[in-house]
Amino acid sequence: MGYKRIGEGNIQEHNLYRELTKVIDPSKIKRWYRPKWLGGLELDFYFELDGKRYGIEYQGAQHVRPTDFFGGKKSFKKQIRRDVIKLNLCHNNGVKLLHCYFDEQIQNFINQKLLPHLR
Repeated sequence: MGYKRIGEGNIQEHNLYRELTKVIDPSKIKRWYRPKWLGGLELDFYFELDGKRYGIEYQGAQHVRPTDFFGGKKSFKKQIRRDVIKLNLCHNNGVKLLHCYFDEQIQNFINQKLLPHLR
């Protein structure tokens, strides 16, 4: 009804999606993927390719340091716990989880982190 989903307003996350679609068939990419095994957590992007499973997370500043906008130190600690849980759940379920950080050039992420796993 004209409302954005959570995360849809993140310009850099959208830019990452746009760049991903240049190297991965867009019909294979699931956004905001919430499988039951993640226990209510969500992957920004998920796809399967050549029998392998991948998750990609865009990590804003709140994933690497406390930020007042996202609730400061208390929220940061909770965020780190969720990130570790998500990483472990992905590992336990055969999903290679890759992270693109807010201070990283998206093209560098694709060339240096993503593409080597797809070859």
